[in-house]
Amino acid sequence: MRIEGLANLEATRSVTSAPIIGLVKREVPGFPVYITPELSDVRALAERGADIIAFDATSRLRPVGVGEMIEAIKAQGCLVMADISTLEEGLEAHRLGADFVGSTLSGYTDHSPPSSGPDLVLVRELSRRGARVIAEGRIATPEQAKAALEAGAFAVAVGTALTRIELLTQGFVDALRRVAK
Repeated sequence: MRIEGLANLEATRSVTSAPIIGLVKREVPGFPVYITPELSDVRALAERGADIIAFDATSRLRPVGVGEMIEAIKAQGCLVMADISTLEEGLEAHRLGADFVGSTLSGYTDHSPPSSGPDLVLVRELSRRGARVIAEGRIATPEQAKAALEAGAFAVAVGTALTRIELLTQGFVDALRRVAK
């Protein structure tokens, strides 16, 4: 499970022993990264029971370097998930010791082109080069999740397709309206 927010993490940990990827999303003035941006976030996530800590490992301006974040997460006894947007970022995070590389931010930064579906090319290339990839981002169907595994993903994270039911519902409404016209 990928759980955002300290309260959500604490509540989830209290009812399961399943592995939890913990993260916080918050803005730090002057920096575009917002997924677990600072060392204090790492400590707070570890204290509340995260097994894996996800953080923004893109090449964007950041308050704490990627290598320092990886070291801090490992020092807390947690595994590291580096959320990246490009092949180069993923390879660098892998080289620096990230346990998992997530395709989470592909298509969401100025460094990566937008896409309507999951970035399976990125998943394939990272996996081919030895990274344990957690495919994430725009995975909306079981077929896309299967394709991510076939592309070499170690695991698949499905977020918005499950947590934002209003978007799923709107897709049905739009499809039915097109037929009804």
